[in-house]
Amino acid sequence: MLKDQLNREMRERQARYTGICPVREAIYAAVFDELIASVGRDSSKRAALLRRVHAEARMSIDAYRTVFESSIEFGGRKLMEAVDTKGDLESRISTLDEEISTLRASVADLQNLCESLEHREEQKAKLYEVKDKEEVDLATEKQQLEDLLAVLRLSKPDKAHK
Repeated sequence: MLKDQLNREMRERQARYTGICPVREAIYAAVFDELIASVGRDSSKRAALLRRVHAEARMSIDAYRTVFESSIEFGGRKLMEAVDTKGDLESRISTLDEEISTLRASVADLQNLCESLEHREEQKAKLYEVKDKEEVDLATEKQQLEDLLAVLRLSKPDKAHK
């Protein structure tokens, strides 16, 4: 009969059967007090022992509640830190993305400049090659003309002696 009365009281007051529930806690505290009073009528020593067990259970529940509330606060702080960190990191990522784009544009400009300089140097090298070839040809021609002049000079005095 007492069990049925407990279940009815839990249903009427909409107490949760699991987790931390102040309604269920109050109902069980009242039942425990009633039990202590009932046992105390027959044996005061047993009632004192039940009071001690009840006090110990109450301290354990309070300790669990404190740990639970602290963990909720800790989780909330960590969540806020994570949100702040995420926002900071997202802005850092966008800044770095912009920097990457700028650097890529600079790389492309420098590559184009290098290619243009290489092309100019190739053109200059070809021009110098042509000039060197012309100089070599002119030097060869000059040498041939000098050799021819020398031959002619040598051959002229022979005609004068005859």
